[in-house]
Amino acid sequence: MSLVLIIAFMLMLVGCGEKPVSKKGKEELVIALDRYLPGKKPPDGIGVASCTQVYEPLLFLNNKLEIQPGLVTSWERIDDLNWRLKLRKGVKFHNSKEFDAESAKYIFIMNLDKTGYTAQRIKEVVNQDSFKIADKHTLEVKTIKPYPFFPALLTHPSVVGVEPEAFEKGEIVGTGPYKLIEDVTDQHVIVERNDDYWGKKPFFKRVIFKIVPDENTRLMALKTGEVDMALYPSLPSLKELQKEYSTFNGFKGLPYLMFNFEKPYNKDINFRKALCMAIDKEKIAKEIYQKTAEPANSLIPKELLYSIEGEYNGLPYSQEEAKKMLEKSWLQGHQQ
Repeated sequence: MSLVLIIAFMLMLVGCGEKPVSKKGKEELVIALDRYLPGKKPPDGIGVASCTQVYEPLLFLNNKLEIQPGLVTSWERIDDLNWRLKLRKGVKFHNSKEFDAESAKYIFIMNLDKTGYTAQRIKEVVNQDSFKIADKHTLEVKTIKPYPFFPALLTHPSVVGVEPEAFEKGEIVGTGPYKLIEDVTDQHVIVERNDDYWGKKPFFKRVIFKIVPDENTRLMALKTGEVDMALYPSLPSLKELQKEYSTFNGFKGLPYLMFNFEKPYNKDINFRKALCMAIDKEKIAKEIYQKTAEPANSLIPKELLYSIEGEYNGLPYSQEEAKKMLEKSWLQGHQQ
């Protein structure tokens, strides 16, 4: 069993798209979001990494989570430490400046003085001396230690192409299929199709992300036609919505409880097993999350890389067995 996991759910993001969205000729899509992240420098602000598609990572993942070429067209491991990245030619930022080896290097450099999760991962792999520009479209990277997962790091939604000069000014300028037009804090974010995008052009010319924190207000906006799509409607409303609207599922988050190993009793495996077996995950998924969640046996959902779902079955729900584990834990504790 997992040493840290009590219970985890693969929660689903539920969005509702109104049928008229697919009408021929419609060029604008309006989406109601539940939150807004103001005050952060790009690419962290306004969810651009995963929502607006203003930025894009160096490497892509397909539907099977296989690594695919993106801004980097090929990657070669020269030896235990050295990698050679070939960059896509002809890619331009939204301000018409060219994406090249200098801007690819900057993606890493800009994270070396940060303290966030992504920055910590990058700093464990590279430093200021890790980079050599072989030519305009070739970047050579020497990792601090052998790191065979380097290509996987390049797929991270925060390891994205930013235009260096614009980034230093706090401007949101990427290479993605959409470019930022307007950002009004707590109201909306507007992006428009990047007609100079190197890849497949998006269907909608303009996308408006309306910030609507209250789920009931988002639902009303959907029903009145004010928005074409609403994210995260209330769980009790799903059955009624599915009669009229298209719905889709995706990850909203992974709620879980952790063991605090500073507490002596949590160090006993029998006590941890007892807690796991005392919680009815199936009932919680069915009744609290209205069948929109799936009980998990690990912190990494089965749809993602490195998941052990399918290989590890976890512990069954059993209050009787949980009591036995608690008794065993109590006896061991008093014998020491």
